[in-house]
Amino acid sequence: MRKLILSALLVAATSSLFAQKLDDIQDKIGKKKYGEAKEKVDAALNDPKNQSNADYWFAKAQVYNNLAQEKQDTTLQAEALTAIQKYFQLESGKEESKRALKSALEGHKTAFDIYSNYFKSGVNAFQAQNWPLAYNNFTKTLDAFDVISKNKLTNVSFDTTAVLYAGYSAQNAKLTDQAAKYYAQLADIKIADTSYMGIYEYLVGYYQEKKDPVNTQKYIDLGKSLFPNNPNWMAYELQGLEGDKAKKMAKLEEMIKQNPQNTDLQMEYAVDLFNYTYGKDKPADYEKRQADLTTALKKSIELSPTNAYANYILTQHLSNQIYDLQQTRTAIKGTKPEDAKKKQDLNKQIDGLIEEQFKYASAAYDLYDKMGASIKPGEKASFRAVTNLLIDYYTMKKQMDKVKVYETKLDTIK
Repeated sequence: MRKLILSALLVAATSSLFAQKLDDIQDKIGKKKYGEAKEKVDAALNDPKNQSNADYWFAKAQVYNNLAQEKQDTTLQAEALTAIQKYFQLESGKEESKRALKSALEGHKTAFDIYSNYFKSGVNAFQAQNWPLAYNNFTKTLDAFDVISKNKLTNVSFDTTAVLYAGYSAQNAKLTDQAAKYYAQLADIKIADTSYMGIYEYLVGYYQEKKDPVNTQKYIDLGKSLFPNNPNWMAYELQGLEGDKAKKMAKLEEMIKQNPQNTDLQMEYAVDLFNYTYGKDKPADYEKRQADLTTALKKSIELSPTNAYANYILTQHLSNQIYDLQQTRTAIKGTKPEDAKKKQDLNKQIDGLIEEQFKYASAAYDLYDKMGASIKPGEKASFRAVTNLLIDYYTMKKQMDKVKVYETKLDTIK
C-alpha cells in the first residue's frame, strides 16, 4: 500500500512539474518573450520523456511561429509547421471531445497563422517570380492546410488557390512532374471555369511526352467535357496518332463526320490524305483515295474559298491524276479501233483535268498575288508552282502574250 501511495505521489509530482514548465512557457509566450520561451520549450523537448506530450509540441508551434514572423526565418517557420503537425498527430488518439483543447482555446490561431504565413510568403515569391521559392512555400501552405482540413478546423476540403499556385510555380520552375501532380488534383475535381482550361492542355502535353496514352486520353476527354469549344482537343487526339497513318486517317474521318463545318479539320484531312495517297508506297486503295482526296479538297475550298493552299494542293492532285492517265495511254500499244477509242477517251479525260487544273491554278495564283508583301516563304514556293502551271497551260494553248505575263511575274517571286 505504501508503495502504491508513493507511486501516486511521484506521478502527481511529475504532472505538477510538467504543468509548471508549461505554465512558465505559456507565461513567456503571453509576454511575447519568444526567445526565452524557445529556450524552455527546446529544453523540455530534448527530454525523451516529453516527446509524447502534445502540449509541449503545441507550445513549440506557438513559439516558433511567432519567432519566424519576427525574424522572417524560414527554418523557424518550417519547425513551427512540423510542431503543429506533431501536436495534432498526438492528439488524434484522444476522444474527439477531449482532442486538441490547447488549440481550441486559442481558436486554432496558431494552425491558421502557419497556413496564412506560408501562403503570404508564397504570394510574395510568386510576384517576385522566384519560382522555386514560391513552389516551396505553396507546398508548405498545402501541408498546413492538410492539418487544418484533416482535423476539421474548417469545412473547406480542398484549397483550390494554393494548389493552382503550387502547380503554376512548379511549371515555371521547370518542375514538370510536380506541376502535373498539382494540376491533376485541380483537373480531377472538374472546375468548369475557362481560366482553368490551360491545366488540361498542360496535362495532355505532359502525358503525351511521357508516352502514356491512357492518361493523355483521360485529360483530353475531361477537357472536351468541360470546354467543348476548344479546338485544341482534336489536335491533341491527332498528335497521338502521328506514327500510324491509317489510324490517323480513320480518326480524321470520324472527326469530320462529327464536325462537318470545321475548316481546319477538313484541311488537315485533305493534306494528310494527299500525303498518304502520294507517299512512297502506293496504297492498295489508290483510286479510292484519289476520289476521296478530290472530295476533301473541294470541300475545303467550299468551306474556305480564300484558302490559297487548298487550291494549290488540288492543282498538285490533278497533276498526279493527269500523269496517271498519260501513263495508261502510253501503255496502249495496239492499233486496233478499240485501242484508238481508248486513247481518244483518255485524251478527253486528260483535257478535262487540264482545264480543271487551270481553274484552280488561276484561283490559287490570284489568292497568293493578293498577299503582297505579307506572303511567307512556303507560300512563295506554292505561288511559283501555280505560276509555272499557268505558263505551261498558255504555252499549250499557244497564247504567248499570256505566257510572257506569267513569266515576268515569276521573275518577281523571289
